[in-house]
Amino acid sequence: MEKEKRMNILVIGPSGSGKSTLIKAVSGQEVLIGTGEGQTKNISVYKSDIWPLNFIDTMGFEYDIVAQLKTIKQVRKYTKNKIKEEDNN
Repeated sequence: MEKEKRMNILVIGPSGSGKSTLIKAVSGQEVLIGTGEGQTKNISVYKSDIWPLNFIDTMGFEYDIVAQLKTIKQVRKYTKNKIKEEDNN
């Protein structure tokens, strides 16, 4: 049986901009409304129950270059690990 192919959508934006809320709403997850402060500290993946999509939530992409580099590092690590998984399957 062929493995279901899913498209990955990476969502990046400032802390508190509603990335997680949007992703949860679109992927059919329970949505909890926050206070406008960023809550996401690590990459989280939400699989849509509706479409063959994975939504990849990231921590806030800030104006501070150090915070930006931290987010970029997390995305690179996640991507590298996923590529290795695909190569092993």
